[in-house]
Amino acid sequence: MDVGLRGAPSRAQQPAPVRSGGTWARGRTTAALIVLLALAAIALAGWLLLSALAAGPVVTAGESSFAVRAFAINRFGYASAHLAWYDGGLGALQVAGYETISGALRRAPTAVAAAREATAVASVLAAIALTVAARRLKLSGPAVVAVPLLFGLAPAGLMLHRTADPTQLAVLWACVALALAGGESRRIGAAGSAAYLAAAVVTSPLVLVALVPLFSMLLWSGALARLPHRWRIVSAGAGVLVLAGLVALAVAGNLPGGGAAAIPDLGALDWVLAVGAIAAGLAGLRISWLRPLAVALLATAGTAAAAPDVRGSLILVALPLAALVLPAVAEAAVALAAGFVARRWAAFPARPVLVGVLAAAAIAAWIPVASDVREPVDGSRQSATTAARTWVLQNLPSRPKLVVDDAMWADLVDAGYPAEQLAAAGGVGPAAAAWPQGWRDARYAVGAEQVLRAAGAPVGDASRSSTPVASFGAITVRRVLSDPNATATAATETAGRIAAGGALALNPRLGLQPAAADLLRRGQVDARALSVLAAVTGEHALQIADFPAVPGENPAAPRRLIAVSAIDNRTVGPGSAAATMLDQWLQAQQPPFRPAGAELDQLGGTAVLVVRYDALGSTGLLPP
Repeated sequence: MDVGLRGAPSRAQQPAPVRSGGTWARGRTTAALIVLLALAAIALAGWLLLSALAAGPVVTAGESSFAVRAFAINRFGYASAHLAWYDGGLGALQVAGYETISGALRRAPTAVAAAREATAVASVLAAIALTVAARRLKLSGPAVVAVPLLFGLAPAGLMLHRTADPTQLAVLWACVALALAGGESRRIGAAGSAAYLAAAVVTSPLVLVALVPLFSMLLWSGALARLPHRWRIVSAGAGVLVLAGLVALAVAGNLPGGGAAAIPDLGALDWVLAVGAIAAGLAGLRISWLRPLAVALLATAGTAAAAPDVRGSLILVALPLAALVLPAVAEAAVALAAGFVARRWAAFPARPVLVGVLAAAAIAAWIPVASDVREPVDGSRQSATTAARTWVLQNLPSRPKLVVDDAMWADLVDAGYPAEQLAAAGGVGPAAAAWPQGWRDARYAVGAEQVLRAAGAPVGDASRSSTPVASFGAITVRRVLSDPNATATAATETAGRIAAGGALALNPRLGLQPAAADLLRRGQVDARALSVLAAVTGEHALQIADFPAVPGENPAAPRRLIAVSAIDNRTVGPGSAAATMLDQWLQAQQPPFRPAGAELDQLGGTAVLVVRYDALGSTGLLPP
C-alpha cells in the first residue's frame, strides 16, 4: 500500500550512479557501513530482549493470562484458550505457533517466559522492518541507525518489549506493512501492505488508535488517493469520529487486544525520550511528508495518557512511530542548523560536526542510565508457584481434582498433572471431565487466594469453602471442606489422635526424642502414622527422631512425616538392610496405610528414613 510517505523514486526518476573519481565507491562504503551499524543495533537489542526473560519485568495478571492461554492452545488446541479471536485470541494462536515450531516451552522455565520469547522475537523483527522503512523514507545514515536504537534500546521500551502482549505482534505486522509501502513495485507493495495491516488489526484492534489518524491524514493530504475537497472533509470527519470512539473505548477499558503490558519504572533517559518524542511529533506537523506519522504519534500518546488500563500496550504502539519521527525531525533540525551556519561560515563543515556533537551528547546521556535497562527482579510469584507445584506433586500422588488459578494450571499441566482433574479460575483448558457433585468433587484449592475466591463455579465455591493447609508466599494451598459437619468431625479426630498418641508414647519398643513424644501426646500426628507405628512396633523396635512438618504447612497441623533413625537398634543409611526391610513392609500395606513414599535424608546431622503420607488423609481410622 502506497501510504504516500516519502519513499524511493521510480527507476525512471533515479539518476545513473557516477562511477568516476571514487564517488560511487565511497557511496557503496557508506551504505554498507550504515547497514552494518543498523544490524549491530538490532543484534544488541535482540540480545538484551532475549536474555533472562523469566527474571523481569514483573509478571502482570494480564500477561500471565495471555501466556497461559497460548500454552493451552499449544497443548490442547485453540478452543482450550476460551479467548475471543479479536481480544488476544489470534495473538495467542501466533505465540502458540512460535512455541510449537521453536520449542520455546521446552527451554523456558514457565509459560510466561516462553510467551515472552515469542513477543521479544517479534520485536526484533519489527526493528528490522522499521529500519527498512527508514531507508524507504530516505532518512540519512545516522537517522537510520538511530531508528532501531530508539525502538529497541530505550530502557523502559526494552522492558515493555520483554512483555507477553498481543500488541507486540500487531506492531510487528504494522511495521512490516510500513516497510512494504512506497516501494518500486507499488502494486505488489500495496497488496502486501494491506494484508499485513489487516493482520495487525485482527491481532490487536488497539493499533487502530494509530492507524485511523495516520490514514485520515493521508486521505486529507491527497497522498493516499486524490479525492474531491468535500470527500476529503468527509473522510477527515469520519476519522475524527472513529478516533473519538476508540479513545472512549480505551478510557473505559473496553478496547480489545491489549492490557497485558505494565509500564516499568521510568528513568531519567525515559523521560527525556518521552518529552523529545512529543516535541518531535509537534515539530513533525510542519513537515508535510512526516505529518501523518506525527499525527498518529500524538493521537496514540494522547490516548495512552487518558487510558490507564491499556497505557502500556499503547506505548508499544507509539514506540515505532516515535523511533521514526524523532530521527526524522532531528535530521531536519540538523540540516536547518547546518544551512544557517554554512551561510555565515561557508568553509566550516557544519553538518558533520553538528551530527558528531549530537551523537556524542546522546551517548553521554545514555551511559549514566545503563543500569536502568534492567529492573530489580521480583521472583516472588515464580518461586511461590514452583514451591506450590512441588507440594502438589509430592503430597497428592493420587492426583485428585483441584481448583487452581490459571498460572498454576499451566505449571501443573506442564509437570504432567492430568488436565481433566483441574478446574482453572479463568476457564482455560480442555473441556473438564464430569464433576458429578460440582465444587464438592475438588479436594484442594491451589493458587492466589484473591483470584480463586473471585472466580465463578466451581472454583470460587470450592475456594470459599476451604481451610488453609500450606502457604508459599503469594500462593496458598487450601483443603476444600465438602462435609457440612467438618468441624465436629475434626474435633472427634483430634480426640482420637490424642488418646492413641498418648498410649503409643508409652510403648517401650518405640524410642522417641522429646519433641516427637510431645507431638504424639498432643494429638499432632496423622492417624495413619499412628496406626502404622502401632503395627510395626508389634514386630520391631523403632527410634523416631521427629515428626517433621511439611515445608509450607502450618506446624500445628497433624504431622504426616515420620523420621525413623534406627530399626531394631540398627541405624538407617544408604544401603541399610533395616531401611530396605521397613520400606518393603510399608509398601505391602493396603491403603490408606500404605505411605506415599519413603526416602533417606539427614535430620540434624543424623541419617533418617523419612516416611511420607499424602495430604488427602483419612477419617474414621481411630475411635473417638
